[in-house]
Amino acid sequence: MKSEAPSHPLKLPWRFPCSSSSGWAGKEASIPALALGGANGVPKVRNVELLGHKGKLKWTQDAAALKVEMPEAKPSGYAVTFKIALA
Repeated sequence: MKSEAPSHPLKLPWRFPCSSSSGWAGKEASIPALALGGANGVPKVRNVELLGHKGKLKWTQDAAALKVEMPEAKPSGYAVTFKIALA
């Protein structure tokens, strides 16, 4: 079964700046480029995962940004990577 390309205008790979409060645990990462609708025409996000983290993340998406509550512990001492599924 061949997967179809999404109908929205975003192209892969996506690299978006992400800001978070100082520190890590219990803090929120905010990705304004993935705001619902907005200048990028971003569709609704279906799911957000943090690669290397074994658990569900709490997240919200609104007209301002995609906001992700970070887990207590970093999954890695290196780069943080989200896997984001769009509707």
